[in-house]
Amino acid sequence: MPLTDDNWNAFLTELRSGQCCLLLGPEIKCIPDEQDKDLHHSVTDLFAAFLKKKLDAANTKYNNEENDFFYLANRYINTNYPGQETKFESEINAFKEQLTTKDPPFFKKIARLPFNSVVNLVPDNFLSAQLTSIGYEFVDDYYDYTVSRDIDITNEMQLVYNLFGSFENSASIAVTEQQRLNLLKNLISGSPKIQDKITNRFSDKKKSFLFLGFNFNDWHFRLVMDALKISKPNNFSFSPLIGKEQSVGFLTREFYSEKLGLNLVDQTTEEFTDELANRYQAKFGDFDRKLKVVLDYLDADTTQVEEFKTALDVSGLSTRIELWHKGLLKGGDTIKETEEKVQEAEVYIAFLSNAFLKEPGYKERVTASLNEENKKVILVYTNFCPFEKILPVKKARIILPRNNVPLSSKTGTDLAQVCHEAVRIINSVVR
Repeated sequence: MPLTDDNWNAFLTELRSGQCCLLLGPEIKCIPDEQDKDLHHSVTDLFAAFLKKKLDAANTKYNNEENDFFYLANRYINTNYPGQETKFESEINAFKEQLTTKDPPFFKKIARLPFNSVVNLVPDNFLSAQLTSIGYEFVDDYYDYTVSRDIDITNEMQLVYNLFGSFENSASIAVTEQQRLNLLKNLISGSPKIQDKITNRFSDKKKSFLFLGFNFNDWHFRLVMDALKISKPNNFSFSPLIGKEQSVGFLTREFYSEKLGLNLVDQTTEEFTDELANRYQAKFGDFDRKLKVVLDYLDADTTQVEEFKTALDVSGLSTRIELWHKGLLKGGDTIKETEEKVQEAEVYIAFLSNAFLKEPGYKERVTASLNEENKKVILVYTNFCPFEKILPVKKARIILPRNNVPLSSKTGTDLAQVCHEAVRIINSVVR
């Protein structure tokens, strides 16, 4: 059944707070047909059609009614590259070039939503391309079943992870049944291992999950969930049906309900995604609006704040925000206008120091902002102060710098680097 208004509001709040993980399956039909715009295809559909043309051109016999990508890849490789599967990488690269001309609207909506962690079971980079075009910061990586990979990421940064390899490295993609079996065995055995920095994002019971484009009747998805160490969340786990005709068996429903707390929603992927985007904008504001961001600081910390603003000016975030700070004032009642701007702000960035917290009204502004449900508060440790004992810091969206070393301890290029990294994290979180 569809979600209730209460379900939606609770889910959207989790999403906004960065506590929601998104898993993208292979059944997302997101690419419009070139002739019939009402018809859409998945990436694997298009790859299967690409291989059929190759098989036909080579006069290779195959079951023309079969659209399974792995079957078609097996037939093509066995005919053209027997015993030389790596040569198929040239076909993968040729298909990838065809995909570069596609710009699915589906991913434009998904890119605007603040999913902290995204796992894609298709090797495309549509979502990463959209995130880059908007100017967001994120970490893009993939699992390679043939070799270990490391990843450098903090918990706050958005992650986009291609679990079944990436078109950026065709050797990482399993295209035959044997390769897919090897991939699944390696995932389960942890050889090579998915880094703890990734699986820790999914094993946290405080997270919520959204599954899009999954046919849960496919047995191997159970192994994938196990490899990611997904735990049954305390909050939400939803998946729309991949089509009106989809039927999920009773035992399968029971398994996913007990294992993941999964609720199947009686909507198609497209219907659910449209409603999600519309409801999110109705609750939190239009995607294309400029976010109101306020910097709050003392004049004594101007050196650090100016370096921070420089990093902000050259980031992708600068084009998506309406920035205010007291340096823009031309006179008048500074305190009153600052308080009004802080109240209006969607993102409030406070530069903390002992003097800041002792200044009349400053601590109160930070505390009041931390207690506002829909305001993202970012605390910047600027000069030494025991702010953890003074403020309800658990309500802060981020505390920067991540190493708990105040900005005042840095100068020159070191300060510039710390501010750059801080702004990258903010640009990943602020949507």
